[in-house]
Amino acid sequence: MSARVSAADVSSGCLSAADVSSGCQLECQPEHQPRFVVGEGAVAGWTGGAKTEPEFGEQIRNVTVTAGREAVLSCSVDGLGDYRVGWLKVDSQTILTIQKRVVTHNSRIAVTHDEHRTWNLHIRNVREKDRGCYMCQINTPVMKNQVGCIEVHVSPDIINSQTSSDTSVNEGEGVTLRCAAEGYPQPRVTWRREDGLQIAIKTDPASLREVDGGVLVMQAVGRHQMGAYLCIASNGVPPTVSKRITLSINFAPMVKVENQLLGAPLGTEVSVRCDVEAFPHAIVYWQRDTAEMLLSGKKYALQETTGAYNGSLTLVIRAFNWTDAGQYSCVATNSLGRADTSVRLYQPLTPQSLSHKLPSLPHTPSSLPHKLPSLPHTPSSLPRIAIQPASHAIQPASHATQPASHATQPASHAIQPASHATQPASHATQPATQTTQPASHAIQPASQTTQPASHEAGLKFKCQDGPSSRRPLLYKALLKDAHPTLKRI
Repeated sequence: MSARVSAADVSSGCLSAADVSSGCQLECQPEHQPRFVVGEGAVAGWTGGAKTEPEFGEQIRNVTVTAGREAVLSCSVDGLGDYRVGWLKVDSQTILTIQKRVVTHNSRIAVTHDEHRTWNLHIRNVREKDRGCYMCQINTPVMKNQVGCIEVHVSPDIINSQTSSDTSVNEGEGVTLRCAAEGYPQPRVTWRREDGLQIAIKTDPASLREVDGGVLVMQAVGRHQMGAYLCIASNGVPPTVSKRITLSINFAPMVKVENQLLGAPLGTEVSVRCDVEAFPHAIVYWQRDTAEMLLSGKKYALQETTGAYNGSLTLVIRAFNWTDAGQYSCVATNSLGRADTSVRLYQPLTPQSLSHKLPSLPHTPSSLPHKLPSLPHTPSSLPRIAIQPASHAIQPASHATQPASHATQPASHAIQPASHATQPASHATQPATQTTQPASHAIQPASQTTQPASHEAGLKFKCQDGPSSRRPLLYKALLKDAHPTLKRI
């Protein structure tokens, strides 16, 4: 017959010393003197008489343990004698052990004795529900007990059902991110950006690297706030946990190029880069002014880079020539819009490039004389004219009024031979006595035979073809067309 040991029996001082499973029967006398009966009444304890009661050696120390580990409470008793020691849970009044035996059905509970004075209560794989106080009790007539408590710390954990998942909003809108965590002590929740950049919050004038609280509110978000945000929960109990929440900000494409006009020498390799910002990621391509989309091949090469919301597409033109000059457009499109920009390529003008560009002349210099029209008269048929410098063509007014008798000399004396008309200019300025016959009193030196200074300064010439009355008129007509400042004498 098995006995049931209750908390009331423990509190009354009537505690069985036999293993419950061995069939020991517990009897409590009105005088609260324990009597332990084994089998048919063999006395295993004592009856009557005064005994020295045991005493606790030292106070039970409280224990703090992390969930999942083992907690141990130690109870030291001096002079136990025939009395018994048991452990029980205070809040539920559940008996856990008696002496060296475990009476609870919890497989995580164990008891050990050092065979002297210390009784140890072991709780393996501690759980949060094991938190609380435990009593070490001695079954003296007046119950003696001590209490020790176990503090169970639980590492933080993110409550996914109460935490935001990846979020997507349009640029300029507001967004709220939530994060809930549990653990003991209560975890502290903070927000950080995964890339280490600061978090911009409208309620705070300064951007912060870390924001406290389970709720993160951002208003009028921009593309620079796009990225991964970390919800971090910590309470001093390792490990610290976090959850990654991606914030996507949607906006239409924007494209730009560094130079919209670019010159490149012939035969070189030309690279033109187009920078793009867009989310969702845009489809980016290059095209000619003919709306022809350019693809990678022998002539062109395309190099693309991508980031969170930005990227670039570089067009490489191999062996640049005149046919490659023109306008190139970079086009980006996504679900929110389309954008484009253009670059004009040209070949700078250099002597080398001009030799390839300009057409050859139709005639060579050696062929030009054959294309000139023939003159109506040969040089031998034209009168010989001696032109003297204009500086000698001015004479005083007194010399312009010579007597008519001097102007009527024979024509043979007024005309010099052809050999004298071709002398150098230095001879043309000599006195008249050296260049004319004695009868040439009507012909003054070059400085004395022209009109006064008030008249237009002209060039003097001499006719060497003889005294013909018609030739001076012909020469005058020819020279009038040749130069207006020439004047015949």
